[in-house]
Amino acid sequence: MTPSPPPGPQPLGPLLARLRLALGWSQQRLAARLCAVSGVPTLTRHEVSRWERQLRVPGDFWLGWLAVVLDVPVGLLSGAAARSRPEPPPVVRPGSRSRSALLALARRWLADPRGSLLIVPPRVGPSPTGPAGAAWSEAAADATRTGPTGAVPTLTELRRLDDLAGGADLVGYGAYRLGRAVRELSGAGPAARRRLLPVLAESAQLAGWLAADAGHPAGGLDAYRLGLRAAAAAGDPAFGAHVLGAASHLLAGAGDPYGALALARTGYAGARRSASPGLRALLLHRVALAAA
Repeated sequence: MTPSPPPGPQPLGPLLARLRLALGWSQQRLAARLCAVSGVPTLTRHEVSRWERQLRVPGDFWLGWLAVVLDVPVGLLSGAAARSRPEPPPVVRPGSRSRSALLALARRWLADPRGSLLIVPPRVGPSPTGPAGAAWSEAAADATRTGPTGAVPTLTELRRLDDLAGGADLVGYGAYRLGRAVRELSGAGPAARRRLLPVLAESAQLAGWLAADAGHPAGGLDAYRLGLRAAAAAGDPAFGAHVLGAASHLLAGAGDPYGALALARTGYAGARRSASPGLRALLLHRVALAAA
């Protein structure tokens, strides 16, 4: 039985999230049900996440199938869609400090992709004084209180969970893992640092991806900058290029094609000889996306 909606009209995004959660479904499960009933196999949980975050409003085709899958009148969803206006993606302004710092670091990285650029900062993530920084810090603290044992997913588990849940649900875990990697590296000796640098690079890349998906572009760019430094210090230009490719994807989605193109081209140029065929294809896809 569908729970009664709260008083007053609801925008479509919060309404879809409420109906989905009332069924106990993940975004991936809802996407799978929609694919099964509609015969369109390409819908993913990322599109469901965009609908729920009001970044996009589904058209009549998907509104009809959403009504079938969620067992609600199509008029309820159509009315909510009519009241909804998609919020523009968070824009990273061309002069923003996070963007400028990453572009400058990318140029240094290209000159020496295996050089030691790493300086571990005392804090990780967006500025603690801004709203994004407060959300990042609060999410990281909440991640330590996930249950009686305070268990936090491993990096491998987080990557799997990213296919099932949105960045807003996981960003705290990513921030926690990144902060932990920084603390471990800060107190490590030379031998341990060599082992921990790849962990820091991977933690920063994943934290940046989750922050971007959660709507914190500045935090994502700051995490990517740390990931690029760690990859360079670890002597891994391929992973450095992967970090730049992810950052390019963030800027493209935030309405900054020029920054996105610069990062994608830099990543490809710096790792063209060391990257796997799959990574080269991914980086060229980032170049094409930004250029388009």
